[in-house]
Amino acid sequence: MSITKKARRPLAPIANRVSTYVTGAIGLLLLIVGMTLMVRDIQAHRSWVGVDGQVRLSEAVTFKKKGRTYYRIQMEVGYGAQGYRYSVPLSLPDTTADRKLADQQLARYAGGSAIRVFYNPEDPEDIELEVEHAARYLALPMAIIALGLVMLTTVVVRIARHGAYYCLSCGTAVEELHARCFNCGGKIPSRKGRLRE
Repeated sequence: MSITKKARRPLAPIANRVSTYVTGAIGLLLLIVGMTLMVRDIQAHRSWVGVDGQVRLSEAVTFKKKGRTYYRIQMEVGYGAQGYRYSVPLSLPDTTADRKLADQQLARYAGGSAIRVFYNPEDPEDIELEVEHAARYLALPMAIIALGLVMLTTVVVRIARHGAYYCLSCGTAVEELHARCFNCGGKIPSRKGRLRE
């Protein structure tokens, strides 16, 4: 049966509308939280001071995880801050199961190597290395923002596709995910007029 008249306004089931609204609200909330955390962390780290330091000693520590051997580089970093000398133990955030890669990292941070250190002026023993200074504190906010954007995109796509599928029996516009019309129970087309099986 061909539909020539304009389809009436869709009456989506409450559960689907609530799901869409909740997804959109959560996505928006995650976006706001992620941006707030990013702004806060950027402002907090602007006051961190960069100084030249030295790796005093380093080693590749091994540990087991699900039967596999992993490596993490641990080191002791020496540097000067606010008129004092500090020696702080530090672990690189990345782990690897590749021994060659671990050896390369160990060579990069071998004892005696010069390194750039950023310290918190309110707590000089709170430090980060140059290689992780930006990525470390932005990783979580960026992940939260990305998740929020994905959820909001999903909502926009669902809203855009709403009404693109029609019941061949009564002409009611329905959502893409429906296999049957919620108004009369008839099959609805999937894409370009083809019926869902």
